Formats: sequence, C-alpha cells, structure tokens
Amino acid sequence: MSRSRMVISLLAIASLSATFAVAQNQAIKEGTGHERQGFWIGFGLGWGSGGASCDGTCPDRFGGATFRFALGGTVNRHVKIGGELHGWSNTNDPGVTESIGNVTGSVYYYPSASGNFFLQGGLGYSAYNYDDNVDKAEAYGAGSIIGIGYDIYLGRKFSLTPILAYGAAWTGELTLNGSGTGANFRPNFVSLTINPTWH
Repeated sequence: MSRSRMVISLLAIASLSATFAVAQNQAIKEGTGHERQGFWIGFGLGWGSGGASCDGTCPDRFGGATFRFALGGTVNRHVKIGGELHGWSNTNDPGVTESIGNVTGSVYYYPSASGNFFLQGGLGYSAYNYDDNVDKAEAYGAGSIIGIGYDIYLGRKFSLTPILAYGAAWTGELTLNGSGTGANFRPNFVSLTINPTWH
C-alpha cells in the first residue's frame, strides 16, 4: 500500500476516534459514567508500518494490517497489568507474506485516577517471519512494546480504545531457510488500533 493510502487510513481511524469521543461525552451527560476495576479484556484491528534495523541491507518498510489481543487485571485506578499479543502483517506482493509479532507482559499507567488517558510499557518476546514461497526468513528474540491510549467509554464497563504503539525486538539472528546467517536483525512496527475493551 502506498504512503498516501496509509495516511488516509490513519486519518480515517483518527476521525472515528473523534466520533466515539462525542458519544462518550453524551454517555457522561446521561449519567452512565464508567468503571475501571477487576478483570479486563480487549482486542483490536488497525493499520501501521513494519520494518527492521539490521546488519547490511535492511528490507523496505511497508504498511500493513495490525492486530492486538490483551487481557489482565486492575491493580488500582492508576494501574492495570496484563498479557498482550500485538503484531503487524503485510502481503506486499502476491504470494509474499511478512509479519512481526510481540508477546509481552505489560503495565498500563493512568496518570489521573479519574482520567482515561494511559501510558503502556511491556517486555516479552518478538518474532519475525517472511515467506515468498521460495525463501523463508525468521528472527526471534527479546522484545518490548510502548504505547499511549485513551479509553472512550460507551458504558460503565465498555470502551472503544485507540492505541498508538511501537513494538520492537532487542535481539535476533536472521535465519534463511532454516540456516543461521549470523546477521543481527531487529524487527519493529508502529501500530494504531481501535480496541473494544471490557473493564
């Protein structure tokens, strides 16, 4: 996908978020309020870009679909903790697939106990896969994710949550068709997702 189409997609998601914010304000006026406590679970889809830093020539950066699944518990009004699967995938050419995924244990920090804005940070495991039906490349290593988000409540326990995140691998050796290459390969992705979340 071209950069212009990617920008249009991101703007569309931002516009959708603004629409949900209006709905949230209406819910507050109607007295439904919101809660942040106990078990929570969320999932989402969106758009982003994936690439890598590496030894020598790195692959081009491409736009692609992003996904997220997370669940956990609420420590208090300021802190949630959970496990998260967050990734990016692209089919740039027919028969060619490329994906990056991070599995992390994450902390979500709300600066204001009554606010909906939060910061995210997590550590875990990162995986990269490339397959063009001729060659298959892989890289695995320690990974991390950081992000920001905002819970747009549409009810006491339900929100639509835009999250802008950056996921990356710290380490990883690129393998080609099952054989090590000795090259350092550190994939990363930027992701904007809209996440239905139950608190």
